[in-house]
Amino acid sequence: MSRIPKWFDGAMLNYAENLLKYRDEHIAMIFTGEDQRNQNPEKVTYAQMFTESEKYAAAFRKLGLRKNDVVVCYMSNRKEAIFTMQAVVSIGAIWTGALPLLETKAVLNRFQQVNPVFLLTVDRFVHQGTEFEMLSKVKEIAEGLPSLVRVIIVPSTEESRSKNISDIDRSCYVDEFLLEGQLENGSVPPMEFEQLPFSHPVFISYTSGTTGLPKPLIHGCGALLSLSRTLSLQIDTSRDSVFFSVSPVGWLTWNMSATLSFIGCTLVQYEGSPFFLSPTYFWDLVDEFKITHGFLPSSALDEFQKRGYVPTKKHSLSSMRVLISAGSIVKPQNFEFAYEKVKKDVHFAASYGCTEIMGLCLITDVSLPVYKGEIQVPALGSDVRVVDEQVEKFPEVRDCVCVSQYNKSMDERAVLFLKLREGCVFSEELVRKVREAIENELTVRRFPDIILKTHDIPYNMNGKKMEIVVKKIINKMSCNLETIANPESLNNYYNVPELQDF
Repeated sequence: MSRIPKWFDGAMLNYAENLLKYRDEHIAMIFTGEDQRNQNPEKVTYAQMFTESEKYAAAFRKLGLRKNDVVVCYMSNRKEAIFTMQAVVSIGAIWTGALPLLETKAVLNRFQQVNPVFLLTVDRFVHQGTEFEMLSKVKEIAEGLPSLVRVIIVPSTEESRSKNISDIDRSCYVDEFLLEGQLENGSVPPMEFEQLPFSHPVFISYTSGTTGLPKPLIHGCGALLSLSRTLSLQIDTSRDSVFFSVSPVGWLTWNMSATLSFIGCTLVQYEGSPFFLSPTYFWDLVDEFKITHGFLPSSALDEFQKRGYVPTKKHSLSSMRVLISAGSIVKPQNFEFAYEKVKKDVHFAASYGCTEIMGLCLITDVSLPVYKGEIQVPALGSDVRVVDEQVEKFPEVRDCVCVSQYNKSMDERAVLFLKLREGCVFSEELVRKVREAIENELTVRRFPDIILKTHDIPYNMNGKKMEIVVKKIINKMSCNLETIANPESLNNYYNVPELQDF
C-alpha cells in the first residue's frame, strides 16, 4: 500500500463542497417508501438540501467533530443519511456505514475497527412488508462502542417520537441534536468546507468478511471522479435526469446515488423494497416520478419474469431511458425480458462494480450497442483483464459452486454442486455432459471428483456466491455466516452422505 502513487499532489478540495455546488430550487431528492405508500412523497430542493446539511454540520462542530473523526450510519434508505454525510465530510471527518439488515455482531465487527464518535440510526423501518425494530439492536451496538459521543436517532414516524430511548446511552432524537448547532438567536453558523488533500479519507467501505473480520477500505476524493465519470459520461445523467435508488448506506450503490448531487439531477430515494408489493407497483413508480435512470438487481428481474410482473397498457414508461442491472450475473433471459416485456427502446445493460474500487469497472455506455448476456465496456480509465471465460452450455443448470474437500491426510478433491432450474432433473446424462465439457474446454486435471445436486447456493447480500462458506462447511471448519442473505441454503451442505467417506 505504501507504493500507491499520490494523485494531484498539492491540490486542495472538499468532497462535500462539490456535492453541494447547486443551491437552487431544482428538486434534489424525492423521499418515499413502503412506510410512506399512503402519504405524499417528500420533495427537497437543492437549496433546502444545503440548508439541512448546514444545520447538521453546525451541530457536529458544536459537539466536537473534527477532521479524521469517524461517523457511522446504521439505518434504512433515508434523506437524513445524505444530509449527515455531507455535513460530516464538509468538516473533514470520515463517513461509513453498515446495512440495516445486518445483526448487531456483524455491525460491531465493522464499527469497532474504526472507533466512531457519532452513530446515526433510525428507530424502525419496513422492508418487503416486514417491520424491523432497531432500538434494541442500537442499544447493544452503542454499548459495544465506547468511543461514541452521541447516538442520533431519526424517528421514522411522528408516533416514534414518543418512544423512550433513555436506556440507549448517549442517545437523542435528531431534532434535539440539530438544536445543538443553533446560536442564541436561533440562527445557524455558515457552513465551512475544510480544504483537504485529494487523498484525504472520505469514505470507509468493508469487505464481506467471509475470510475473517470485514476489512475496512479507505477511499479519498478519487471516488468523486470515478462515480461522476460513470454517472455523467457513460450513462448520460444530466440535471434533467431522475435517478431511482433503493440502496441504504452500506451498499456501494448508496455512495453512487449520494454523489448524484454533483451532477445536479433528482434522486428518488425509496425506503424498503418496491419490487414485489404488487404486480405493477415498480412500473407505477416509474411513471409517477418520471424516472429516467435506475439500478435493478438481476434477482429482481428473475422474479419479475417468473411472476409475470410486467408493465400493462396503462403504463407509459416514456421517461425511462437507462436501466442497469447488477449485483449478480445478468443472464441472457434478463435482457430478453427487459426489451420484450418492459420497453423496447430502453437502454438495458449489465454492469459490475466492487467495494474495493468504490465504483463500477465494467459498465454500460449509451453510445454503444448492447449484446445479450454481455457487459458493454470497461469504465473509462479502468484497466480490466479477463482471466477466464466460460460459456453457459447447460440450460438446465441455474447455478453451480465448486469447492475443495480435504481428508485427514490433506488429500484434496473437487466437489461440484449443481443447482437446477425448476422442472429439470439431475441425471447421469447431465453429469456425463458436464464432465465432457470440463475435459474438452478446460483440462482433465481440473475435473470434479464428485458432482452433486443442491437445492440452493448461499449468496451474500450483494448477490455473490459464497464458495468459501460451502468449502468450510463440507470440511467441518468454523466460518462466518453473518453476511449470508439466504442462510437456510447452508443446510444443503452439512453432513452430505456422498462426502462422508473421503
